[in-house]
Amino acid sequence: MKALPLTRSATFGSISPNSPDLFEVADGVTLDAALETASNLTEGAIDIARSIGCRISRSEGSAELWAAIHALESVAAILEAIQGGLLELEHPKPDPAPEPANADPETLRRVWIDMAKMAADELAKLDRAGESKEGGQ
Repeated sequence: MKALPLTRSATFGSISPNSPDLFEVADGVTLDAALETASNLTEGAIDIARSIGCRISRSEGSAELWAAIHALESVAAILEAIQGGLLELEHPKPDPAPEPANADPETLRRVWIDMAKMAADELAKLDRAGESKEGGQ
């Protein structure tokens, strides 16, 4: 199986338009670890925003905050879907067994007749074996 790609460096945390960012996502982090961290941070941001949203009024910007919460919830769902897709890549599901071909009724009838004959032959062998044991004793 092909190895999953890794993260590329990305900076964040700008103080002003002319200053460099303070923080960086490191190069070479596995995608599943990066996604799990992003998912946890997103869930934390949602919890904080909901807490604030329940305490502020419409005039204080609650409508905008709830729109941001909805956007964060969408991001959380996307992250979860990506994680599921990566898990599928790492541990693929086996292909389902192929469906048997639909045989015509006459073919099925012949198969069942053959199976019944084989079963009858096996029962006859068991009967003969039982008779020979009884006669030999």
